[in-house]
Amino acid sequence: MAAPVLALFIGLISLMMGHDAKYQRLLSGTLVLALVAVCYLGISSNMAATDETKAQKTISSTLRGQNTNLLELLAKFKQDTGLSLEAIISKLDNWLINPSSVSTVSLKQAVLANESMEIYAADIPTNTTTQIKYYVKEIDNQTVLASLTAKGLTVAQGKATLDKDKTNAIWFGEQVSLQEVKYVAMALIRAGVQITTIKPFSGSGRKPRLIEIGSDRAFISGSAITVKQVNAAAKYSR
Repeated sequence: MAAPVLALFIGLISLMMGHDAKYQRLLSGTLVLALVAVCYLGISSNMAATDETKAQKTISSTLRGQNTNLLELLAKFKQDTGLSLEAIISKLDNWLINPSSVSTVSLKQAVLANESMEIYAADIPTNTTTQIKYYVKEIDNQTVLASLTAKGLTVAQGKATLDKDKTNAIWFGEQVSLQEVKYVAMALIRAGVQITTIKPFSGSGRKPRLIEIGSDRAFISGSAITVKQVNAAAKYSR
C-alpha cells in the first residue's frame, strides 16, 4: 500500500516541475495506474477487514449475551489462560468453522471441548498408527486439521458421497483407543460441528486403526452429543 502512495506523491511533484510534454504524458499515465492501484488495494483491504470484523462481532455480541453459564465459563477461561476477552474472541474465531452463525451453546461447547482436548491429548502415544479419513468439505478447517496432525494422527481426505449432508458421525476401528476417539470428537465439537453419533465399524477386524468422519443420514436429525456426554462415555457400541 505504501509503495503506490509514494509513487503517486513523487509523480505529482515531478509533473508540476517537468516541462517536456511527452514526458508529462508518460508520467500522467503512470500516475493514473498508481491511483487505480491505490484505490484497489484500499477497497480490497477494507473488504477483508469487514469480513473478519463481521464474524468477530457476532462472537463478541454472543459472548456479551445474557447466558449466565456461558459468562461464568468464560470468566474461568480468562482466569485459567490469562487471555483478554479480545484474545478469547480471536481464538474462537479461529476454532469455529462458521463463526458468523455461532450460538451461545456452540461457544460454550467450544471452550469446554478445548479443555478436554488437552486431557485426552496426554494419553495419545507419540508413535500412534491411527489414521483419520474425513469425507465432508466443511471439515477443511486448518485449526481442526492442525489439532489432529499435531498429535501424530495421519489425516487423509476421502471423496464425499453425501457432500450435501453435514458432518455428524464418527466411526472407528477396534484397535483405536477411546482417548483418540474422544480427542477427535472434541476437536470437531470445538469447531462447532454437531456430532450426533459415535460408533465402531460393523463387523470384526474392519479398518482396525482407522477413524472416519462423515455423514450418517440415520442420525441426521439426532441431538448433538455434548462435551459432557463424550467425557462420561466409558465405551461406544453400535
